[in-house]
Amino acid sequence: MSKFPLLILSDGPTAGTGLARITRDLAVRIATCLTDVFDIATLGYGGPITRSLPFTQYQMTMKDWTVYNLPEVWEDFAGTRKGAILTIWDASRMLWFSRPETCADPILRKLLEKAPFETWGNAWFNAPCLYWPAKAGKPATINGSKVASVLLIDETLDAATPYPGSLEVRKLYPHSSLIAEPGGTSHADSLFGNACVDDQIADYLATGKLPTRKKGDGADTTCAPLPIPDPTAAGLSASVAGSSGSARAHLLPTAIH
Repeated sequence: MSKFPLLILSDGPTAGTGLARITRDLAVRIATCLTDVFDIATLGYGGPITRSLPFTQYQMTMKDWTVYNLPEVWEDFAGTRKGAILTIWDASRMLWFSRPETCADPILRKLLEKAPFETWGNAWFNAPCLYWPAKAGKPATINGSKVASVLLIDETLDAATPYPGSLEVRKLYPHSSLIAEPGGTSHADSLFGNACVDDQIADYLATGKLPTRKKGDGADTTCAPLPIPDPTAAGLSASVAGSSGSARAHLLPTAIH
């Protein structure tokens, strides 16, 4: 039986991002546990290709989130076989993918029109809420004043976990502190090599120290987000200009255990 081609379109599996880790873990699991069903490959943004992973990897040619080399990658990977493309990116990046008429590249648009987009996976979970016949329950009353301390971390432009939600949680927990990363687009933004963020996590886990809480409804401190992965980068690690890579991060194993 011919195996079903499945191409995952996301951050490259060796890039230093949360989506890269999800891509890598999913592809490895499919490649090792469902090898008789799927022929698995990734088309990724950021990170080098490596022979240490048990699946084929491609690097994307991209501009403004449009993946222009998708047709040639699909032909090389799947040939004439019918298959599927799974994207782990959120909808804010993928208008060209779900609505081919908005795609300016004629070759890419032809491929997308031939293989129509189905839906975002989480739409199956969220859409029924619009038509659910039962009455809504009473919202829970949250009294966060009894919680001694909470460290919150969020990037301000993440589509999946909107930043206003972090501000609301901070308001509900008056003894919390929020580290914001202005302009960042990920919600997997901790313990990835950003010393500004990671050192404050280490301090909190080791000593309970929080950033000083400020008056008002905004963040208590800010850190620059990690840069967007560079597909031409030779290494796997990411860093922020000016980050010191402080040794305080070495406190983490002690604090966690």
